[in-house]
Amino acid sequence: MSAAPPPLDVGALQEVRPPQSLPQGLLRPSGQAWAAERSPENAVVLVQASGSEWIVAIGSYPTEAAAWRRVSELGAQRLQIETYVAKNPRVFKGAGGFYYVSYSGLTTREEATRIYNLLRVNDPELTPQIIRAGR
Repeated sequence: MSAAPPPLDVGALQEVRPPQSLPQGLLRPSGQAWAAERSPENAVVLVQASGSEWIVAIGSYPTEAAAWRRVSELGAQRLQIETYVAKNPRVFKGAGGFYYVSYSGLTTREEATRIYNLLRVNDPELTPQIIRAGR
């Protein structure tokens, strides 16, 4: 069964750069590099990807610090879905100031549906949501 709920519309999402305080090796390499910044105003990177504009959120949080705490917890937790899909948690900021922790980075709608269904079956304690990253 490959059913998924309608995607949640939270407006354009921005991927948030990991804070300096995260332990080394917590996040798996994603093919992205972060350069040193000149000012704190540049701490957010806009999401722009062709075809891969969906995330599977596994939590929403009112603050960036709470979202990164959840990423740290996920780094130490072994999920059943990891047998099928590698875990690469990310933090995205949505409209209204909420922060979303995604299971992995940006993906296609089809892959997001697959991850959503695998999470619901293998890790039912999580409540995934499919979110479109950009508009």
